[in-house]
Amino acid sequence: MTNPWDTPAVRAAADTFKRLRTAPSKYSATAAGDWNKDVDTYGGAKHEAMETVRVALVPDTPHAASTTPGSAIAQLLGEPDAVLTSRDAVRALMAGGAGVSAQAAAIAGAPGPVISPGMQVAGQPGSGSTFLVYFWRGTHDYLAFEVDADGEQVKGSEWVLAGE
Repeated sequence: MTNPWDTPAVRAAADTFKRLRTAPSKYSATAAGDWNKDVDTYGGAKHEAMETVRVALVPDTPHAASTTPGSAIAQLLGEPDAVLTSRDAVRALMAGGAGVSAQAAAIAGAPGPVISPGMQVAGQPGSGSTFLVYFWRGTHDYLAFEVDADGEQVKGSEWVLAGE
């Protein structure tokens, strides 16, 4: 049986995300520009690509045991834009970080393949989970995957949206 995240459609969506990840857009932190319909629009190519990957990676049923390895996230989407240790830190990122950026530090001995030595983590240890954050429109709107720190399985995901 094929893993639900290892299909041509999911790989194509991941490739679309990676292609659009650094595209100039209204909300881009590094290459701010004009409105880019593929990047900035709800339901645009980047948003839909991220949602396709999210649906393939996250368990269908809340609180269901996941068999999706956390490493599948980085394999598909590349290194996350932020690695955080609490849901509060994930939500604070939108509000300007609330000190989250200043607390970023490399984690030595972090759990297995999900947290590679080059990844940066911010926030205080909290839930026993690690949150891998991928920006859709910078810190304006983003997707966070929750990975169990012990079993390194994907526990869930959350879109954090400005909601304008």
